[in-house]
Amino acid sequence: MAVAKTTMTAKEPAKKIDFNEIVFSQPFIYTENGEEKTIKSVTIDFLKLTVEDLNAAENDARMDGETNPMLQFSGKYKAAILARLMGVSYEQVKRMNAKDYLLAEKRVAAFLI
Repeated sequence: MAVAKTTMTAKEPAKKIDFNEIVFSQPFIYTENGEEKTIKSVTIDFLKLTVEDLNAAENDARMDGETNPMLQFSGKYKAAILARLMGVSYEQVKRMNAKDYLLAEKRVAAFLI
C-alpha cells in the first residue's frame, strides 16, 4: 500500500486562519460624508465592544421600533451591534445584502447567547 507524502517548504508558510474575519460575497459599498467607501471583509472583535456600545446599539434598535424585552433575540439589536463592530451606522448595516448580513449576524447572535 502506497502512502502519499506531503511536504512543506520554508517558502510556503502555513496560512493563518482568522475565525473572526468575515469576507463578504460582494463588496459592501456605502456613502459617508459624501464619499463612497467599500468594505470587502470585516474582523468581528467582540473584545473591542464596551457597555456604552451595547447601550447605544439598544438605543438604535429601540428608536427603530424594537419592543422585544429579550434583546439577544432581536434582529435590530444584532444589526446595531454589527454596525458598531464594522464602524458604520445602523442605517448603513440595514442596507447590506441579506447573505452577508446573515453570515455576520450569526456571529453576533453566538456572542449574545
